[in-house]
Amino acid sequence: MQPKTPYDVANEIDLSTSALTEHQKEQLKDLVRLHSNAFVGPDGHLGHYNGPIKHRIDLVENAIIPTRKIYRVPLEKRLEIERQITQMIEDGIIRESTSPFCSPIVLVRKREANSWRFTIDFRGLNAITKPQQSILPNIQDIIDLCANKCLYSSLDFQQGFHQIPLEKTHCERTAFACFLGAFEYIRMPMGLKGAPATFQRIMDNFKKHLRARVFIYIDDLIITSETPEEHLADIDEVLTKIEQIGMELKASKCEFARKEIKSLGFILSKDGIKPNPEKTKAIDEYPTPKNPTDIKAFLGMCSFFRRFVHNFASIASPLTALTKKDTPFIWALECETAMNLLKQALTTAPILVAPRLGSPFVIETDSSGEAAAGVLKQEQDDLLRVIAYASRTLTVHESRYPAIVLEALGLVSRSIKSPTPSKRPDRKTIKISNGSPRIRHCHHVPTRKSKCCLRHSLTPPPDVNALTTTDGNPSNRRPSLNLESIRKEQDECPWIVSYKDALENEEPNPEVANYILLNGIQYKLPERVSQDPQIVLPENSKIKHELIKQVHESNFGTAHLGIQKTRSAIAKLAIWNRMSLDVSNFVKSCPLCQLRKNPSAYRTNEPLDRFKIPKRPWQRLHSDVVGPLSLTPTGNRFIIAFVDVFSKTHNR
Repeated sequence: MQPKTPYDVANEIDLSTSALTEHQKEQLKDLVRLHSNAFVGPDGHLGHYNGPIKHRIDLVENAIIPTRKIYRVPLEKRLEIERQITQMIEDGIIRESTSPFCSPIVLVRKREANSWRFTIDFRGLNAITKPQQSILPNIQDIIDLCANKCLYSSLDFQQGFHQIPLEKTHCERTAFACFLGAFEYIRMPMGLKGAPATFQRIMDNFKKHLRARVFIYIDDLIITSETPEEHLADIDEVLTKIEQIGMELKASKCEFARKEIKSLGFILSKDGIKPNPEKTKAIDEYPTPKNPTDIKAFLGMCSFFRRFVHNFASIASPLTALTKKDTPFIWALECETAMNLLKQALTTAPILVAPRLGSPFVIETDSSGEAAAGVLKQEQDDLLRVIAYASRTLTVHESRYPAIVLEALGLVSRSIKSPTPSKRPDRKTIKISNGSPRIRHCHHVPTRKSKCCLRHSLTPPPDVNALTTTDGNPSNRRPSLNLESIRKEQDECPWIVSYKDALENEEPNPEVANYILLNGIQYKLPERVSQDPQIVLPENSKIKHELIKQVHESNFGTAHLGIQKTRSAIAKLAIWNRMSLDVSNFVKSCPLCQLRKNPSAYRTNEPLDRFKIPKRPWQRLHSDVVGPLSLTPTGNRFIIAFVDVFSKTHNR
């Protein structure tokens, strides 16, 4: 008979993917053996927190004690319930009870097909429990502080909640019953109101005096370090502290000294942050929504990773519109496209870097008629790298704001609290009261391309030589403009050529701040962000006359409108000096407008005067038409009457 092999907790730890050398791995194993009391042993008995904090269940005044009916249990689950209750009695987690309180058991299947999670339906108890102050850390803050480190370790407590003691006088309130009888918890169970806050409070107290960089979100504990030597020292300090408070870890679920680690739905590494594919898989496999509730569930899952998606709110706007009150649910092609774009963006999400405090930040903002967006960047390792994308949908009232206000909205709603951020809106300088930001306008082409992507995120415009249309609806047609002719006219205008040179060389000239250069053609940015850039034409342009004629006389939904409406239609395409005067002169000289328009400004009226007295019959006749009348046998409906003014003779 061979002697029994002694239990070695170090054998439970997987170091195959560790970033340590073989010698450092042996040092780590020695540390684990040294602190074996920080891990659950082979008997499976849990640790017991010995600190000053206990979970309390304070009830509201005059509350009715909840006594709920015991759920029936299928035969296949009876053995599992009996096994787990026996184990919890041996571990000192529960005891038999004579409490008047009673909650039913719910057995939930875990991911592993043959294992079950033992839970209690505490809804009745939670309804009469006073809320506790719950201060949970922000997940995004933890991720930002953890990212871009060289080494990571993740520690997992074995049934962490069951290692926290309950206030002795409150144990009876957790009573539950089944076919085996009534029992009550001595340790803190899952599902109680305030239980996560109690565990987080214990963890915050645990890390108060630690030198190591430890980040804890309830029972997720992460250690980060820059060097292997520092990391081993940090692990030693943390394990020592865990032994002191009496809690124990599950060795097989702990990960030590990894270059990257999965935590809180993300993958953290030295390169930065990216979504965990295991978490985005559910988004990628989400079926087509059938109602607004399904859309809200999908957008809720996507929003957890929205910092990885540029212009998230703009892309998701067709879906968001369907969740509004009194909006009929019609799943259109644009909704399907938006959903597929979000899925694609999340499954191919970029790696974001964590911010480095002490260095200036760059915030690039922009807005469209549907959403305000921003990109937070920082120069790291001589590269301007993205920290996060941010966007939100505009309300009905906000969508009517001027462009500068919309970009200010995108700036202040997503601004980072930094002493010296460098904010880069795409238009005019915005006054910011907090901090000492440096604000500058970005007129270079990449920024303008990003503006076009914000406005037309689904279909980027192709390179063309003419602006034309093939739409069969006359009201949607646009005039045809030859871009080569426009480019030639611009190159013959001295001031436009000077502006083009300034834009190409990216000179800091405030005169060209509202202009861009695309495909060799100069455009002016309109006052409203929802409009397209306007082609700049010289004052002596020949194209402008043809453009006015097309817009005013042709059937583009603006045929023979007045001066202001004609000018507004032309301004959507082009702009030039003295444009208002040219449009006004053309409309006032239009023959058809002179005949059809009522205002006196568009026609010449005959002056009013008395008729001269006729000197003979039939010199002047007056006529009138009566009808329509009832149809006569001969098929007539009208009567025309003539009166000779001189003889007063009537003729019909």
